[in-house]
Amino acid sequence: MLRRQARERRQYIYEKSSEAQERQTYERKRQLKDALASGKPFPTELKKDARDIGKDLAFDEAQQGDDIAWHVSIGSSGPQSLPHISIMSTRAPV
Repeated sequence: MLRRQARERRQYIYEKSSEAQERQTYERKRQLKDALASGKPFPTELKKDARDIGKDLAFDEAQQGDDIAWHVSIGSSGPQSLPHISIMSTRAPV
């Protein structure tokens, strides 16, 4: 019982810390994106990490664009062009 509680406590603390880190990264990316869109200079706390965040931001935007294009191509293609799944066996039926 004590081991389970200790494990659950560690897991809870780990999840909270990873949530906080993800939230902080999201906020920094949002600030950088807003600064780039408005043409304002970068905030001073982001100047040191602006290059790394910019690379990540480019990858994030590229992934979003591919995802949308994929859904559009599947949606407009119709059910005739969807791939069919065929299962083959090496065993001869009796």
